Amino acid sequence: MSKVVLKKHTILCAFLCSSLFYSAVSFAQNVQVHGLFKNSAVVSINGKQSILKVGKKNSNGIHLISATSKEAVIDINGAVKHFNISRKNSNGYVKPIRNEVRLQAGHNNHFFANGKVNGFNAHFLVDTGASTLAINKNTAARMGITKRDSIGELYVNTANSRVRAYAVTLKSVTVGSIKLNNIRAVIMPNDHPKEILLGNSFLSKCNMKVSGGVLVLTSKL
Repeated sequence: MSKVVLKKHTILCAFLCSSLFYSAVSFAQNVQVHGLFKNSAVVSINGKQSILKVGKKNSNGIHLISATSKEAVIDINGAVKHFNISRKNSNGYVKPIRNEVRLQAGHNNHFFANGKVNGFNAHFLVDTGASTLAINKNTAARMGITKRDSIGELYVNTANSRVRAYAVTLKSVTVGSIKLNNIRAVIMPNDHPKEILLGNSFLSKCNMKVSGGVLVLTSKL
């Protein structure tokens, strides 16, 4: 009888120890929020910056439940927490030492920027929800970008329909003092979007944070 009881206690102890270890790992995540947007957030997780989107769980088991320009609700391995923009960076975050651009929030708290695409003047709207830059066909034509530059076709969902677009690789994209080469973009078949959407094919190569209504972009390269 004592052997059975001892065996049960051993199994229970092992289970409790493994559970405590799992909990320690789960809640050891160091999460800092640097930028808040509708349905997305710029965060650093254990010192590594990434962009979270509502409904998508990342490899660290972190899931963005909701986000506005004021607050993010994040599920960290089952623990739901509310975040505002962090006043200080996490210990592993490297302070900007590269080219930096500061953008003041404009209409409807959107961030706009002037710059260049392949050397041509451009007006951008920062869109953390876009996977690449998006350029309408008329703007692309003005910049000398045509379907002959296509590296492939794809379908894109818009607010009203699903349209056929084509992908290109831009020689250079410049925003302020940040100039990046070989940036993926999508050319839309109509006159939308009005501004060039500055998506994550550019933004992922920058560190981002928002402070006092100002978006700060710092080149990682």
